[in-house]
Amino acid sequence: MPAGAGGISHFVLALPAIVLGLVVAMISLAFLCFIVPAFTLKVEKVIFSNLSQLIANKIEKNHEIKFGDATVYAQRQNRSRRT
Repeated sequence: MPAGAGGISHFVLALPAIVLGLVVAMISLAFLCFIVPAFTLKVEKVIFSNLSQLIANKIEKNHEIKFGDATVYAQRQNRSRRT
């Protein structure tokens, strides 16, 4: 009640918190909708590229690759570069 007695309304006291909350919500929404998906796609491309390179190198070195209990043997390898 001291703020009310001094002539300052409760809304004016809460206004900075409301504005800050809206700014944080807008920034979070921008990250969620635009920035995070773009960088997730880039990371996914790097991971799959490295994974395929790892498998290709293993096949090139040993002419085989093991998947659990199964072993896949390669007689030849076709390398195609995708960008």
